Amino acid sequence: RKHISTAEVLTVMATAALFLYAVGDDAPLLAMGASTPYFTFAVACTIVMYFFGEFLSSRQRSVIRTASLPSELDGILKPETFEKARAYSLDKSIYGLVYGFYGFVDKLLCLVYGFLPFVWRAAGAVMVQLGLGLPAEHPFIHAVLFMVLTSTVDTILDLPWDLYSTFVLEEKHGFNKQTLGFYFKDQIKKFAVSQVLSNVVFVLLLTVIDWAGDNFFFYAWLLVLVVSVVLYAVYADFIAPLFDSFTPLPEGELRDKIEALAKRLSFPLK
Repeated sequence: RKHISTAEVLTVMATAALFLYAVGDDAPLLAMGASTPYFTFAVACTIVMYFFGEFLSSRQRSVIRTASLPSELDGILKPETFEKARAYSLDKSIYGLVYGFYGFVDKLLCLVYGFLPFVWRAAGAVMVQLGLGLPAEHPFIHAVLFMVLTSTVDTILDLPWDLYSTFVLEEKHGFNKQTLGFYFKDQIKKFAVSQVLSNVVFVLLLTVIDWAGDNFFFYAWLLVLVVSVVLYAVYADFIAPLFDSFTPLPEGELRDKIEALAKRLSFPLK
């Protein structure tokens, strides 16, 4: 193709090398005795989904690189505004390419080298060290510690990527209004709230699974559905204000246009 970046070429080459490393005769996947059908299927799905997603993203990047202002938007959108949006979309897509490759490598290595079983054992050891009892005696505590450890590791590993996205990529296009101090304060609040909510739901889910037996999948689905609806209902009033301040749009031309558009579309603003 005419429009292929160096990052795209390097990503494809590195992905192919990792694929051969993961499934070759001397691969750790086989050496660890993890070559069961289910495990191999999980690794294969990870690889296929990554390549399919990147195939779609590469097609989108090709369109963004050659895009021009549609005739339908003449007189509505300024050419310089369209060009800024196009440049931002392209930068975000290339960042997504590199970050997506990192995520793919991370997931593949976690599968091949058994990261989650390692963290599960580590959570059990932490329980014993903290005097919380044996894992077999308190499986719910063990599971919650496992979730906390895995989410903590994920948050730390994702931090450099999020910092780059916020203070380099978004800053470049004029969208970042955060200071470094506010950013870390916001991240700490997000982590704390997510830990509370996710672990409460996780314990409820484990309770349902333990109670329902072989029919757990139906009741687990029902629980997730109810939790999703409840969180959707309370998010705007109770969760979002923890991170952002919301004030009514002042009277003026912008508000009048928004209200007129909502009225024309029969969209309720209140």
